[in-house]
Amino acid sequence: MFSIRIRRSGYVLYKVSFDFIKPSMADIIEAMTMLPHLDCTIAKRAGNDRHGQPVYGEILPAHVGVVKFDVGADKTSVRSDSSASRGKGDEPQADARLLFPAWGVQPSVGDIVELQGARLRVQTVNPRLAVLGRLDHWQVDCVIAGAG
Repeated sequence: MFSIRIRRSGYVLYKVSFDFIKPSMADIIEAMTMLPHLDCTIAKRAGNDRHGQPVYGEILPAHVGVVKFDVGADKTSVRSDSSASRGKGDEPQADARLLFPAWGVQPSVGDIVELQGARLRVQTVNPRLAVLGRLDHWQVDCVIAGAG
């Protein structure tokens, strides 16, 4: 019996056992799938109201792997400032790249992802394949969501 264990901080996250002495490279590669490490919620977009504003339906729990998660505030010029005082305002910015496993909830463009207190709007959803050609995970790029 041959087994592979992937550990993080002393905990076994993933264990694969093979019934033969030496596994093939294809078996090892197939065992190396994306492992999500955080929980989040996804509010699925249901459509628009009569004013053209997005309406969200059910809120689903999901697991996510984070590649990039930058949330902050950028200084922007205040356009109504005509006194030449060079006033600046803080505009919240977020840039995130998240990985959702193929066996979980599939996000769509326009959905809202809430992750660690930040509300993010899904901009792009791209399928990513494993080495052997099967769907491994969804790569999702997000920006900060507006109020509401």
